[in-house]
Amino acid sequence: MTPSQPAAVREAVLSQHRDGPGMLPSACITIRELERPVLSAGYVRVRNDFMQLTAVMADLMSAHPGLPMPSYPVGDGELKRSLQHLY
Repeated sequence: MTPSQPAAVREAVLSQHRDGPGMLPSACITIRELERPVLSAGYVRVRNDFMQLTAVMADLMSAHPGLPMPSYPVGDGELKRSLQHLY
């Protein structure tokens, strides 16, 4: 039996940089719906219901995190790749 698949997938993207530690990271994330991509022959789709978020991810949501690594870009980039697709 094949479980039903929704017609769209959701992705989390950074909508704005955090203003400081008082701003909740969740206030900076927007969920966008996309059409479900068609799989090529030989590929499988994996559904991920949970993902561990680390404290450094909140710091990287700031425009200038003060870390030896760049911040997440607004609208796309590392945050999107880190959170992957939320179904």
